[in-house]
Amino acid sequence: MCEGLLKKAKDVCNMGQGDVAVPEHLHAAFSQLPGTLDEIDAHLNEERSRAECFTGVSAAVVEEYSKRTREIEDLTQELEEKKRNLDAYRQSISQAKETWLNPLKQLIEQINEKFSDFFRSMQCAGEVDLHSENEEEYDKYGIRIRELNRCPFRVVDEINQGMDPVNERRVFDIVVRTACKGTTSQYFFITPKVLQNLTYADEMTVHCVHNGLQMLPPSKWNLKSFIRRSQRKLKHAADQ
Repeated sequence: MCEGLLKKAKDVCNMGQGDVAVPEHLHAAFSQLPGTLDEIDAHLNEERSRAECFTGVSAAVVEEYSKRTREIEDLTQELEEKKRNLDAYRQSISQAKETWLNPLKQLIEQINEKFSDFFRSMQCAGEVDLHSENEEEYDKYGIRIRELNRCPFRVVDEINQGMDPVNERRVFDIVVRTACKGTTSQYFFITPKVLQNLTYADEMTVHCVHNGLQMLPPSKWNLKSFIRRSQRKLKHAADQ
């Protein structure tokens, strides 16, 4: 009887009939079990009682549990991968942000310096600052740039409307100084009226546009005649 039990035990443990020593993994497993026969029997009874509590569990439930376990493992791996990608993406955004935000701040400082000078000349105080409640709202970082932004020409239309004479004169002086710099764009200052005794620069050209019922219609303009008349006036002015 003992030989039969020994043979059965070796078959269960996948051991050959000639094997005497217990494999290492089985030895480690057996070391976790009780040391006496009575304790082993009690442990078996406990496990049998626990197994009987699951008599209502079908194979489908076990399969569903195994499936959910595999899904959790897959989702955990996917989550870790997405976290790594998110960290890399944030790092890339941070590096890209540094390449344009620092130069932008330097540009704002230059604008603020000129803006403050203009307001100081009008006996006022003012400053330009880069401000956004949320640093990630990059669309709100925009600022309108005048002197520091290069373009072929600029049109200033009736900027003096609604001003009192004192501030109108100050603003006109600022526009003249800005427009007459050698490094700035060409300015066209359009207005239906100006104050008397304003300060004009040699770099400025004044054009008075007349309009009314007595004006010659554009369809009857003779450009060649206009050019010849202008050339005669220039020649006459040079002779004097």
